[in-house]
Parts: sequence; C-alpha cells; structure tokens
Amino acid sequence: MQHGQKAIINGAIIRFDGVARFSVENQASILYGDMVMESAEATTPAKQLYLAIQTAYTAQNPADAHKAIAGIGKLAVEVSKFPSKELGARIGEVLRDVGAKQFYQALKGVKYLIDHEGILSHMT
Repeated sequence: MQHGQKAIINGAIIRFDGVARFSVENQASILYGDMVMESAEATTPAKQLYLAIQTAYTAQNPADAHKAIAGIGKLAVEVSKFPSKELGARIGEVLRDVGAKQFYQALKGVKYLIDHEGILSHMT
C-alpha cells in the first residue's frame, strides 16, 4: 500500500502513512486502494450501487449490512435505465452475486458499470 491509500478490513478504515505490506492469515472482508469508495464519491447511480454493496461487504453490524442490501435492488433499477442489453446482463450478474453474498465479485461487476456509465449517459 502506498502513502495516503485506504483499506477497509472487516469494517475498520485504515489510512497508510507510508508504504506498507501486510498479510492476512484468516478470513476477512478486505478492500484496498481504488476499491475503497467514500460516500462523497457516490455521485452517480452506479457509484451509489457500488457504495451500498461496499457497505454490505464491510459492515460489522448485521443490521447495517441488511439495510445496505435492502437498498441495492432500488439502485440497480436506476442503473438499468441505460439502454444496453450488456449492462442489463451485468446488473443481473451483480444482483446474483449479492444474493449469494459474493460481495467482492459484485463490486467488480459494478466497477464495469461505473466505467461505462459516463458513456451510456450521453446516449440517453
């Protein structure tokens, strides 16, 4: 990890003051670097979806995770308004991953949606 980067490990936000290496020796929910999104960055429907899944993935309190999961379907509907069959298929994959509690995989799927959201918004 580089100076200034963030990581989330089991809900704890860690900011690195210098270059660091670490190893995790048991099961943990981990996001780091550009996989960490702050709430102020969630300015589009796809980014809001990403933040909700990130919250579900890293929440320490089951009630917080449940609340985040409850909002994911509504956000997916917003994202699916873009006219693309491929995006519709991706959203379906993301929702299947969330249903299976494969949150890290779902986040990777939403990253794809975020990358294409700007392009598609100009098509509507």
